[in-house]
Amino acid sequence: MKSFTTGAGHHDEPMPAQPVTFEHDGRTVTAHPPTMPQYAVFMAAYESLDGGVDQIGDIVRFFFCLFDEEGQDYFKTRLFDPADSFGLTGDGGMTDLLNALLPVLTRSAAEQALSH
Repeated sequence: MKSFTTGAGHHDEPMPAQPVTFEHDGRTVTAHPPTMPQYAVFMAAYESLDGGVDQIGDIVRFFFCLFDEEGQDYFKTRLFDPADSFGLTGDGGMTDLLNALLPVLTRSAAEQALSH
């Protein structure tokens, strides 16, 4: 079997959309466009979601990859606080945010040019 080594200096570029800054429960957070491989993993998990823990885990990991360290810390702290209502579903939850953010973050450069 052939041996493979990841190429030095190769980084997948984010999708061409601009970051999206928004308020979440009074805190300003910024979501950054995913890379194509990140988005592909998310879509595969989302399309095959049958309640399996692996698919839910992929969606949660994708959600966190959209944010810088400060944003990740904010959402993780809220997610793991049993007294906090923030979660995967519900108003202002992860899926609610993803449904609002993904159409903006995954828009192609051509679509963005037409929207101005």
